[in-house]
Amino acid sequence: MGIKVVQYGLGKIGKEISKLVIGRSDFDLVGAIDIDAEMVGREIADVLELDHKLGIQVTDSPEKVLSDNPDIVFHSTASGVTEVAPQLREILNAGANIISTSEELAYPYLRHKELSEELHNLAAENEVTLLGTGVNPGFAMDLLPLTFSGVSRELKKVSVTRIQNASIRRKSLQEKIGVGLSEGEFDEKVREKGGHRGLLESVSLLATGLGWKLDEVKDKTSPVITNKPLETEFFKVSSGEISGIKQTARGLINGEEKITLNLQMYLEAADPVDEINLEGVPEISLKIPGGIHGDIATPAIAVNSSQKVLHEDPGLLTSLDLYPYLHNFTGDG
Repeated sequence: MGIKVVQYGLGKIGKEISKLVIGRSDFDLVGAIDIDAEMVGREIADVLELDHKLGIQVTDSPEKVLSDNPDIVFHSTASGVTEVAPQLREILNAGANIISTSEELAYPYLRHKELSEELHNLAAENEVTLLGTGVNPGFAMDLLPLTFSGVSRELKKVSVTRIQNASIRRKSLQEKIGVGLSEGEFDEKVREKGGHRGLLESVSLLATGLGWKLDEVKDKTSPVITNKPLETEFFKVSSGEISGIKQTARGLINGEEKITLNLQMYLEAADPVDEINLEGVPEISLKIPGGIHGDIATPAIAVNSSQKVLHEDPGLLTSLDLYPYLHNFTGDG
């Protein structure tokens, strides 16, 4: 038997994680959890549209599945740490390691310091680990530029631009960026909730890895308004309605902007890209035409982090625990 795995949450990301797990010989999927009434009680193979049965039924009872002592629970339910904390506590108390795609969990110390310490202590007490990861946050705008800084002798500023064509992304992401809303609805449902959850976490994660102590972290979220009708698999958008977001997060030291993360996700974005610029010695520029497809990459990074999670010291981890270098750039320009 391989590493015993439970999948907690069977949205788009959870389903893709499950398929990756099933396709690997070193894993053994032993359970699946979701609260969706249309999934509960169904064979997981049917939910995943596989051509062979696995003998696993989706359940809405975590206690039942966790009693089988899984090694790892892949967790993909919600973005906020406070939202998922009860689920995380139950899993940790069952003695299972966790890899979660909850965006705020990528660097939970920013917004939830006390809760982060509680989760760290709970994981340590149960001799397991807890990691929040994904493509963004967790890789494209934090770990990837940090990795390139490994060859820097001197670093003055980091800027990252990520443009995603939201037309090919999952329904839940299109909803989160306000597709089809009016400007008033966008303010209430997107801007007031902080836009894309995780961008400020990426700033803080990147700064911590660089050894920079930021004085201020701030962001600005604006709607992208289409001037023509648009249609995706999930939405029809009229001219004058929202087709996505533009969001910029900044980290400052002594009033100087040291980290700039520019995220754009909207329907039919013409030139998707992930671009990293490091101002320092040497000057470094990396451009990935087409960008990294988040719905493909997030399940992969979760699954590929499993060996690290199993072999790290117990407690709350971040992507920095996957990073090989140690920095202490002054951050004073």
